[in-house]
Amino acid sequence: MVHWTQEERDEITKTFHSVNVKALGTKALQRMFTVYPWTQRYFSQKANFSAEGHAAIVVGALELAVKHLDDVKSHFTEISKRHADELHIDPGSFHLLTDCFVVELGQLKKDAFSPHVHAIWEKFFQVVIDAISKQYH
Repeated sequence: MVHWTQEERDEITKTFHSVNVKALGTKALQRMFTVYPWTQRYFSQKANFSAEGHAAIVVGALELAVKHLDDVKSHFTEISKRHADELHIDPGSFHLLTDCFVVELGQLKKDAFSPHVHAIWEKFFQVVIDAISKQYH
């Protein structure tokens, strides 16, 4: 179980609820597809795929994680099963996407994105990655 300080909780919830997370998610996905083009291979098979549409799904999952910081794994069980068993998403892609989220947060927050704040977001996204990777065999 992850221990969150009040400062970490405040940073995550305050930032998540004060920015346009759908736009942030769209930019993060677009960055991932540009910098790591092989991550598009799954999505290229989807007829009506859009980064904006998938960003809404990703952001919904992240919102769930923010609401349940103390128990992300149990809330991500079905998401993890779907990604592992049905969608067959390479779990390495989760790191790539969360790295892109951190870059976009850094761009958005500029001067307020100190090394300390960066570490808080890295911790949050590592918890998310661990939770979504839980059902992989």
